[in-house]
Amino acid sequence: MQEFFHLENRAVIEITGSQTKQFLQGLITNDVSKIVEGKFMYSLMLTPQGRFLYDFFITEQGDKLLIDCQKSKVEDIIKKLNMYKLRAQVAILPTELQVYAAFSRIDQGFAADPRNDKMGFRSLRALLPDSPSASFDHYELKRIELLIPDADKDFIPERSFPLEYGSNELNAIDYQKGCYIGQELTARTQHRGTIRKKLCKLEFTGVAPEKGSEINSHAGHKVGIVLGSLGQMGLGLINMDDYIAHQPVNGIKVFADAVA
Repeated sequence: MQEFFHLENRAVIEITGSQTKQFLQGLITNDVSKIVEGKFMYSLMLTPQGRFLYDFFITEQGDKLLIDCQKSKVEDIIKKLNMYKLRAQVAILPTELQVYAAFSRIDQGFAADPRNDKMGFRSLRALLPDSPSASFDHYELKRIELLIPDADKDFIPERSFPLEYGSNELNAIDYQKGCYIGQELTARTQHRGTIRKKLCKLEFTGVAPEKGSEINSHAGHKVGIVLGSLGQMGLGLINMDDYIAHQPVNGIKVFADAVA
């Protein structure tokens, strides 16, 4: 069997009912009406102030939607969705399905990762206990190289603005759909083009600083913060005006572009 990765940090929720798509449409950043069976859609759920809450990979399977989400937030997500359900004819339940990824399509159960074609394919299926999976670190390093933030490691819930993290470039936002929670600020920021901070790749000459650590210039001027990391690589949120004026130091190199 070809190399694949068991994404143990992800879990799967199912939503069933006659109003499933209508229910989600007003809650997330992408256009639910465009979800089709056999493909994934990537989307976010925001606060009313347009800040990050959760991310989702969504696919249709028969009469239900499967939601690939943060395993650490499953209970919170179900609680939040139920809060918005009101009288909608939907049921929201956890499942035992697992999330797998691979850089090449192993079988027809794998569908393309909608964020970036270099991230390969994803699959939601039952646990494969007898199939050896590849090192998760290999998958994580590719994600970092491609400037793709992780919901647990890089986003700061209720503080991060998705456009600063390049979410629009990861096909997470549909600007043509109707209203959703947090839409007003997201659309206004995109229209004005006032995005001063940018997600950048970091390389460390020593031990990676903790998440939230400042990235400073020679003069001690703060130019950004460290987000998640793995080994000598990581991601950071950089104020691009300051970055141009003050080359970061303290053992950190900053790269504003993803790998080719």
